[in-house]
Amino acid sequence: MTSRALLSASPLLFAIACSSLNERPTLDPVAMAPLWENPTDLEQRDLFLGIGGSKDAPDPNELYEFKEQKDVGTQPGYDVKDSKGREWSVKLGEEAHTEVAVSRILWAIGYRQPSIYYLPRWTLVDSASTTRRISASGHGEGIHFSTRGS
Repeated sequence: MTSRALLSASPLLFAIACSSLNERPTLDPVAMAPLWENPTDLEQRDLFLGIGGSKDAPDPNELYEFKEQKDVGTQPGYDVKDSKGREWSVKLGEEAHTEVAVSRILWAIGYRQPSIYYLPRWTLVDSASTTRRISASGHGEGIHFSTRGS
């Protein structure tokens, strides 16, 4: 088959392939349950604070105990613990804003999401009781807190 014949047949092959996509069986709702649920309470959902709402939000004025520095991923981060004993995974950098926003949108349409929050600043305390205040810079960077294990 010449390249010219292949190019002229491409739209037809593409249309056939796309039409077969509509014939795929949908996933069983029971199998999807761990990932998605029909969002029947959308009017009551707080899309600004997310699934945990204000009651589960980390306090930017609290001192967070250093547990471990993250050495994986593309953005720097820490595992920390607050005064209530909750463990948080903290991500610094440019992804913080977008990851929180995308999480809210996915939660709104029914996909299960962990509690994720954006903080403009927070304070880290290490084992030697040295405090380090960390703030989002004015260059698009931010601070993303999610419940540990999320």
